[in-house]
Amino acid sequence: MGEKLDPSLPVALNEEGFIRNPEDWNEQFAERYAEQWQVPLGPPQWKVIHYLRRYYKKHGLAPMFTVIRQDLGYSRKQLIELFRVKRARDICQLAGLPRSLGMV
Repeated sequence: MGEKLDPSLPVALNEEGFIRNPEDWNEQFAERYAEQWQVPLGPPQWKVIHYLRRYYKKHGLAPMFTVIRQDLGYSRKQLIELFRVKRARDICQLAGLPRSLGMV
């Protein structure tokens, strides 16, 4: 397995901050990664994170931001406010998904 770019995280990340092996993901990882972003993880954030994990397991890739919004009923603004990010890829990093093709 690859090196850990951030020694405080319990799993190995690639140079872009994506988890190398999605099977290594756990809630402790998400909590520590969120601490670095200063994002509190409450029920709404966990709902999104667990949705992303289920979606990835079923489809083998991360959903587009539009799909996340449609499936969970959040507006783009609400998702940005929940995670303090502007891209789905940032939320996918937190959820322990690997980088998907076409992800910006």
